[in-house]
Amino acid sequence: LDGTELEEACRRLAALLREDDPEAESVYHAHAELLNAAFAERAKEIEASVAGFDFESALAVLQQAMQQAGVKEK
Repeated sequence: LDGTELEEACRRLAALLREDDPEAESVYHAHAELLNAAFAERAKEIEASVAGFDFESALAVLQQAMQQAGVKEK
């Protein structure tokens, strides 16, 4: 698991989610394998929220998963 790649993917996804940008779905899917490996069930929650355009919930779950995994947001 590449920690730098994970941090970059999480930061990009979080930024898009904060902006309610539909591009978040593409970014999630581009990094789905990495996010699933790092966050397991949390990744599925993020995916479901993104797919439903519930970006606020997706961001909250992403931030919790990042904190638990020790991934810095900034």
